[in-house]
Amino acid sequence: MSEDWSLLLSFFPSNWVELAAETDVLKKLRK
Repeated sequence: MSEDWSLLLSFFPSNWVELAAETDVLKKLRK
């Protein structure tokens, strides 16, 4: 499982953490 996760992460842009955080914020704002 961890290997698959690492492989998935490799496809994300380097700033995927920031993008995920922004997406999470947008989801909260929509509520």
